[in-house]
Amino acid sequence: MLVLQATLQMIFEHTLFDAIWASTLRILISFVAAALVALPLGIFIGRLRADQSADGAGDGAASVHADIGVIPLLILWLGIGESQKSRVSVSRSIRLSIAGRGDGDSRRAEELVQTALTLGATRGQVIRTVLVPAALPDIFDSFA
Repeated sequence: MLVLQATLQMIFEHTLFDAIWASTLRILISFVAAALVALPLGIFIGRLRADQSADGAGDGAASVHADIGVIPLLILWLGIGESQKSRVSVSRSIRLSIAGRGDGDSRRAEELVQTALTLGATRGQVIRTVLVPAALPDIFDSFA
């Protein structure tokens, strides 16, 4: 009932659109910032995991949900202002995106990398023409 009253009050005071716009802008900025950081880190971590699986080591993947307890601490440390809300959102998005990116089919990617290297591709060409296209489904899935 209180939520309905507050919503009606915001409608009558013409502040509802401003609140919706602020939240939408915060989400968009957080998503773009997380994508810019998580994409290169996720590719790097995915490559490391592929190397580890080729070496016979475990993947060492931590649970995505293990860091939920950090969010209240970040709110306590950073506060609840606009920039602090964005920082918490970016931090959470980066962790989720990196965790989602690192879970791809590393065996298939490793075969593609080895094939490209055999055909004379440089490391940059392998990243640009093999790893990124092979990772796109996982990348889009982790950002969804």
